[in-house]
Amino acid sequence: METKSPTVQLPAGEETVTVKLINAVNFGPAILNRFMAPPVPHVTTHKTHSPSLCFLIEHGSGRKLVWDLGIRKDYNNYAPSIASYIPTTNYDIQVKVNVIDILEENGIRGNEIEAVIWSHWHWDHIGDPSTFPPTTDLIVGAGFKEAMLPGAPANPESPIRESDYAGRNLREISFDGPHSLRIGRFPAFDYFGDGSFYLLDSPGHAVGHLCGLARTTTSPDTFVLLGGDVCHYPGIFRPSEHLPVPESITPHPCNPQSDLPFCPGSAFDDLQKSRGRKPKDTLYDITYGLDIPLATRTVGHLQDLDCNENVFVIIAHDGSVRDGVDHFPKSLNAWKEKGWGNMLSYTGPVDHTVVPDRSKMNGKSVIVTGGANGIGEACVRAFVAAGAFVTFGDVSERGKEIEQELNAGGDRVAFVKCDIRSWDEQKTLFETAVSKSPNHSVDVVLANAGISRSSGDSLWNLDDPKGEPTKPDLNIVKVNIDGTLFTWKLATYYFRRQPDNEDRDRCFIMTGSMVAWIDSPGNWEYTATKYALRGFMRTARRSSWEQGIRINYVAPCWIKSAIRTADYENWLINNGIKFGETEDCAGAMMRIACDRTVNGRSFMITPRSFVKEGFIDTDKEDYTEDEPYFKENQDTQLRIIEDKWIDGYKVRVYKA
Repeated sequence: METKSPTVQLPAGEETVTVKLINAVNFGPAILNRFMAPPVPHVTTHKTHSPSLCFLIEHGSGRKLVWDLGIRKDYNNYAPSIASYIPTTNYDIQVKVNVIDILEENGIRGNEIEAVIWSHWHWDHIGDPSTFPPTTDLIVGAGFKEAMLPGAPANPESPIRESDYAGRNLREISFDGPHSLRIGRFPAFDYFGDGSFYLLDSPGHAVGHLCGLARTTTSPDTFVLLGGDVCHYPGIFRPSEHLPVPESITPHPCNPQSDLPFCPGSAFDDLQKSRGRKPKDTLYDITYGLDIPLATRTVGHLQDLDCNENVFVIIAHDGSVRDGVDHFPKSLNAWKEKGWGNMLSYTGPVDHTVVPDRSKMNGKSVIVTGGANGIGEACVRAFVAAGAFVTFGDVSERGKEIEQELNAGGDRVAFVKCDIRSWDEQKTLFETAVSKSPNHSVDVVLANAGISRSSGDSLWNLDDPKGEPTKPDLNIVKVNIDGTLFTWKLATYYFRRQPDNEDRDRCFIMTGSMVAWIDSPGNWEYTATKYALRGFMRTARRSSWEQGIRINYVAPCWIKSAIRTADYENWLINNGIKFGETEDCAGAMMRIACDRTVNGRSFMITPRSFVKEGFIDTDKEDYTEDEPYFKENQDTQLRIIEDKWIDGYKVRVYKA
């Protein structure tokens, strides 16, 4: 593959376009060795159902473009050569609507679309242009007309139909005339003439293949690069000379006390060497396309831009993008602010050594349950110090003293006496936050309130076998589960009521426990609740992004707290227990709240003798990719359960 300097001067500009992702189809599975090589051991298929991503591009003037149309819902009506080919793929094609249907359901009429742009003419991208009115142009890449016209039935072997372009302006882009330039090594065309959206000549995969480069923000300039089928999988353009796998990370992110660095590169190097590749080679080479050497050169051009942190590359069949970003009618423009360039469905391990930018909390509205002592009080004080307005609830009257103290210099907190088992009292807590916070909002919710075995475990208590069994009160369950889920339900309601913009956030953090990973004999109710909350976080993170909501879990173990007696804590210390600090619990929550890229993670609180920050990302799931049946079932869950957490989505009823 060609390698040149990665320094690419992206064109300056003051205008942007709004980019919105549309996913109308999922299909597969695809056999990997058809599209890429050499094989990776035990990996044979693409993600079971891949998308064919389409996009609505809106200019500030009101002009609108649609990028690709995916697969038409009546795919049996493709050109005869394609209609007869599709059954040979053995693909399960899941498509119920055309792109035009999705647009019109959201109030955008076909006659508002200036042009449909085909990234290329393959059947899983062209959809059905005839569903758009004749006033909508069809835009294609260089060389298309000579190579592809006429369509069927005039040419029975053609992969396109005459009806795809009949009666409309079929516009082939020239990269030599007005508005032409070069962006990196790509010949480019400035579509609107103002630097907001460029078409890139990207041949190799197919005649006339196009990429798109959309400016999504200015100051700084950020871009979304629409890659089409420049390649079928991110591993065909990553890693690269410009964006290699790190050789080492110091300190070790999972064991900072280790004298040895964490070396992700070494395992990847071994994999590459076992397949006859160099460490900085891409994971795969292209094996499918019209002109493989030319397609490989084009991938090299893409790599020049992919290493730029201000460019978000999206190829058409990337399921991780489908699963990790907002869909139409929401836009992708805040992708960098939201961390989507790095975070997809949920983020990777969080570097606990990064000092959070607490200024991001200035003006935010934060709710804390259980905020009158211990971890909760530390959080209240930390977020107030960072400039947030904090509304906190607790059953303890001590909250009034904290409120009076912190409001001595002005209104910065509001206390509401609140038992989280009461829906009505929690509702009052949220209503107070909205009414008293300066921006009348709810940005960050810390679901901290909870109780432990020190309050009595009704499952653990043994009954006299000669008497009657005692019904357990399950009070720990009611507080820790019912109360926390009430908090979540109210948080999602109020998150969605406020504007979805860069000034607001939608961050939910639960106080859990390390007993959600380890055995804690005799701690039955409490352990069950903390396992349950971690399980809730792990399933909710898969859908929360559909509403722009982040959910994370903070797991203390031994923390000094008012829920224990002083005598008991002294006994623990005398028996070798090392306590974490309540301030470090607040620090972990601050680290999450200040970084919008953090979603779906679990932090554990440690003694400072283990990690000086007092917290670290656990980076520990319940299964690994090398446990095949676990992996198979996880993949099945993500594939079979298609419910979307969006307004108006009709959830499938499973009961017979």
